Amino acid sequence: MVIGKKRTRRNAVLMAAFSIVVVAMFVQGCARGLAPDATEQSSTTRPEPVETVGAATGQLAVQSFLAAVEAGSAERLAPLVSDLQMALLVGVEDPTGDLMAELVTDDVPVGVARNFWAAFADSFEPFAGADLTGWRIGSDRAVIVEGVTYVFVEIEHDLGSTELVAVEGTNGWTVDLIASFGHSFAPVFNHWLDGSPANAATWGPVLAGQIASIEMSVDRTDADSIYQQDLAVLADRVSRLRP
Repeated sequence: MVIGKKRTRRNAVLMAAFSIVVVAMFVQGCARGLAPDATEQSSTTRPEPVETVGAATGQLAVQSFLAAVEAGSAERLAPLVSDLQMALLVGVEDPTGDLMAELVTDDVPVGVARNFWAAFADSFEPFAGADLTGWRIGSDRAVIVEGVTYVFVEIEHDLGSTELVAVEGTNGWTVDLIASFGHSFAPVFNHWLDGSPANAATWGPVLAGQIASIEMSVDRTDADSIYQQDLAVLADRVSRLRP
């Protein structure tokens, strides 16, 4: 269980699949509006401040995550992911930086989270030819960074296999969204940072706090891939945001 597992071309196909899903997700998100639906009263409701309790193991976190996305349940997903990472992935939709600052301070409204995950699930099936329940949980490998344990969980599909990354916290295991999907989101964040979004004093330290997760995402990609280039650029830019 060490960093450096050799990847195959089939892994690369799955990496590309998730990248395409993320692009399609943002197109759908823009079309439907990742902003809350004004007709749904609960859409603008901020989540109640409750203690997050993740899964018992990294494999269970990944398995529960995939099942909850397939079910379209933002409520089931909430304890399985980081609120701050969700805020970053949703906030990058707004080029001004205002939404990012709001979300990292106040959390993502329930309705926005529902739209985000619905767009993710809707974008996956047309590309992969199967819904998210078609994934099978395989082996895992653990990495410890500065006392924090990350587990790379292999997920298998007819298209091949790839990995999602779970991280152990004080209240259990959650899926690390940046580590798992950073290769797809890196060019999105790089483009967003190119626009010099406002309120960097608010969101900058939060984004800088994702360095370890970005490094985990680097480990999931081939050394000569475009994904590593995008991630390397992002890691360098994010490191400069540290206070």
